[in-house]
Amino acid sequence: MTLLKSYEVLGTDLPILQERQDDQLTLAEIVHCGADISRLERVGYILRIIDRKAFYEPVYGFQKPITKSYGKVISFSKDLRRS
Repeated sequence: MTLLKSYEVLGTDLPILQERQDDQLTLAEIVHCGADISRLERVGYILRIIDRKAFYEPVYGFQKPITKSYGKVISFSKDLRRS
């Protein structure tokens, strides 16, 4: 289990979650089930209290394709600066 201290997540734009959703995985679950890590991105943190100290466990979810307003899907491997 990978746990981070509060100063390691301070300032990130990712949410602190009460519990993970069904489509989200912890690092231990990713390793255990052999998920394709290249398709995952960090989506938030779960607060864990251990010995009255706060720790944060990263939670990962599958990447979603980026779409423009007219519905065209952009590949993740494409250089987005040229869009």
